[in-house]
This record gives sequence, structure tokens and C-alpha cells, in this order.
Amino acid sequence: LVIIVGNIIIIAFEGMVAMIQGLRLEYYELFGKFFSGSGVAYKPFDLKNDK
Repeated sequence: LVIIVGNIIIIAFEGMVAMIQGLRLEYYELFGKFFSGSGVAYKPFDLKNDK
């Protein structure tokens, strides 16, 4: 019984992972068309003392 229930849980998790990956790829492909990239360039904070 534990093996059967465990396999059902694993199959459900694998289906959920496949669904999430598919949705992620669809969103990536869809919203990439509307991204213009016209923001501010990233400049990381620097602790060096420029003298």
C-alpha cells in the first residue's frame, strides 16, 4: 500500500513539475515579445575607496 500511494504522489509531483515548466516556457516566449529593455543600466555597489 505504501508503494502504491508513494508512486501516486510521485506521479502527481512529476505532472505538476511538467505543467509548471510548460507554463514557464510559454510565459518566457510570450512576454519576451513585449520587453523593450529600456531601463537603467545595472551598476553594482562598490565598497572600494577611490582616492
